[in-house]
Amino acid sequence: MSTNKKEPPGGKKKGAKFTDPILKKEEVEEAELAGLRVDIEDEEKKKEGVEWANEELEKAVRQMEYNVIQLESGSVFLFFIYLLLLIIIIGNLEADDSEIKHKYDNQRQLNIQLTEQKRWLEHELEQIKLKIQVI
Repeated sequence: MSTNKKEPPGGKKKGAKFTDPILKKEEVEEAELAGLRVDIEDEEKKKEGVEWANEELEKAVRQMEYNVIQLESGSVFLFFIYLLLLIIIIGNLEADDSEIKHKYDNQRQLNIQLTEQKRWLEHELEQIKLKIQVI
């Protein structure tokens, strides 16, 4: 059973459903509108995220400003504390310095005494050697 039916021009077979171009246009518009609605929802979510991030940044900036104000008001007090600590440290350094000088002077005197003792012992050793040679 072969049928030799010719297709009509435009590639449509006989008995195919007819689509109204106006309905097709409305379907395309509806699809475009649905896509636009999805895009709008995505943009609104992004906008909310950006607004939240902006609020968090503003909070952080306000906290930093508060911290700077606190530091500035406390900086005079801290400066005096710093100066006081420096005075204490310098005083300790001077005390340590005088102690070091004292130890240095004592060691120097001890070295001089030891050098004199060494010379005396060397002299005595020479005297003993001379006596031994004479005998």
